[in-house]
Amino acid sequence: MAEDSFIMGRLQGLMFWMTWLIAIDESGDTGSGSRFFTMAAIIVSHRRQLLPAIKAIPSGPKEFKFYNSLPERIEPVLCALSGCCVDIVYIVADKHDYRSEYYGLYGNALYSSVLEDLMIQSMQCVSGHDVDLEVDDNSFMTLGSMKELAMSCSSRCGCNLKECNKVISHHNKNVQIADLVVGSIHRSYENGESRFISVIEKKIHRP
Repeated sequence: MAEDSFIMGRLQGLMFWMTWLIAIDESGDTGSGSRFFTMAAIIVSHRRQLLPAIKAIPSGPKEFKFYNSLPERIEPVLCALSGCCVDIVYIVADKHDYRSEYYGLYGNALYSSVLEDLMIQSMQCVSGHDVDLEVDDNSFMTLGSMKELAMSCSSRCGCNLKECNKVISHHNKNVQIADLVVGSIHRSYENGESRFISVIEKKIHRP
């Protein structure tokens, strides 16, 4: 019993010092081209937990993204992700809903407002832990502004922000997976198609 308690204590200590990963991507536009603007985060306690989904990403000359891939190539990756120890958090801004807190916001203002709310929701899931943040490269916010926002959100949520980076999805599999996730969610709202979101539904964290 004493040995079991010791092992459990060591495991809990390792978990406490583990650096969690939050990878974020968006779908839809921040103007009037689409009704919804969607942003999603995938959250894991260790990067290697995404390996089954990463290995399921098909190779090819083009970057594997939701919008340019066939359903039969997307679904195996989502199925692999559904078997991973991962949480999914997302926000959908309905630009036509006057009751929405995002109503009347466009461009940089909409992007930064949704990103801040998503950071808060994501970091609340990992409160008390170290966290790395990876966000798909974009022109809406400078890296400096994003780091300031992330530091503010992590402080409010009781997280210790270790890294905050804008990454090019072509070179980052974590954000490629976030792209598939947010694409699946956005499709369900914009087109009413539940084919993809149903695969990952059980991994979605409801606040």
